[in-house]
Amino acid sequence: MSGSSLSAQYQRGKYLQEGKFELGRSNYTEAIEKLSIAIRFEPRLYDGYFFRAIAKYELDDYKGAEQDLSVAIDLYPYDFRYFLYRGIIRSKTYNLRGALWDYNKAIRLDSNQANIYVNRAVLQLSLREYEKVLEDCEKAIKLKFRDKDIYLIRGTTFQELERYEEAIQDFNWILEKDSTNIDALIHRGVTLQAIGRTDSALSDLNKVIEMDSSNVMGYFHRGNIYLENKDFKEALEDYNISIRLSDRNSTVYFNRAIAHNGLKNYRAAEADLDIVLEKSPNNIMAYYNRGGVRLRRNQLKPAEADFDKAIQLYPKYADAYYSRSLVRRRLKKTEEAEQDYKMAGYLQSSGLSFSKEAGLFETGEVLKLTRLNDDFRFDEEAKNNQPQSRRLSSRPTMAILLCRSSTLC
Repeated sequence: MSGSSLSAQYQRGKYLQEGKFELGRSNYTEAIEKLSIAIRFEPRLYDGYFFRAIAKYELDDYKGAEQDLSVAIDLYPYDFRYFLYRGIIRSKTYNLRGALWDYNKAIRLDSNQANIYVNRAVLQLSLREYEKVLEDCEKAIKLKFRDKDIYLIRGTTFQELERYEEAIQDFNWILEKDSTNIDALIHRGVTLQAIGRTDSALSDLNKVIEMDSSNVMGYFHRGNIYLENKDFKEALEDYNISIRLSDRNSTVYFNRAIAHNGLKNYRAAEADLDIVLEKSPNNIMAYYNRGGVRLRRNQLKPAEADFDKAIQLYPKYADAYYSRSLVRRRLKKTEEAEQDYKMAGYLQSSGLSFSKEAGLFETGEVLKLTRLNDDFRFDEEAKNNQPQSRRLSSRPTMAILLCRSSTLC
């Protein structure tokens, strides 16, 4: 081997180690610089691309991170880590099919890595594949994965399946280890409310707010409890605080509109629903409910337009047909009103009920928001154009995963 080759090999190894060192110290820009030099000395240095991808991820350069991992996989498609971390990035950027493919490939390469099952479980949760989530959780637990994340994921899945006692057991497990775990307290509070234990639910959410007076989700979920119990004033106060802390989430405005409606603040309710539709232009329930508010304010043509839009987005929406029939009667559109009334009855006979009067949904039908972490991010409007609850998802960051496995650095 020539002297120049030995020098290049030495420099490659030197800058690779320095890059990993800077990565371990969370100096991500410096890590990228060092690793890029190592790659220039050896363009096929797959571990160089891998660690540089992690640094890029931590700087929110998801596209660059995915590109580096794809290069690493092309060079060496036998390391489960490469597929695992690309799956995490793809999940982060909502390429869910690609993420699932990567997790499955990672498991085929090494089926004894609990982190893969944990991340796949989070993905399956966002896809509402609840039984598959439970399977992955069980596999992770059998592999001695005892981090709270797995019990939070499984507990949330039990919540979605309305297996509330099992959900509470998982949240209790976390809180026995850490009585101040805010995620578990929020989830347990929501679950306790679902089984009618309102006082206990409020106790959990009060603890969250006492520990963190700026916790958006604490106020949001406590507001939901007040709303479901028709304590509209208290609900309104909590939603106001939640919005002051973060005004990004349309669901808070939607629920606040219901609180305003309960207090007969119809103009304020309409204003909140306007904001919902600015943030989520295809929100069927927002159109329907704004139509109800406008009907109450005797704004008949705008109300009819809202019910038109709700029906356009979801043609089987019995409530919207019934409500539009009331508007059209007032507008003297007798024949069209009768057609709408018959359609509502037909849909009701098909198992789709409709309300007895136009207006906002009952508080029991409030959109819920569940989550696993505190970054207050949420998916865009569901693309299948049907009314449904939102779910926030989370996953362990790459930094956390790196710390969990001594084999990675």
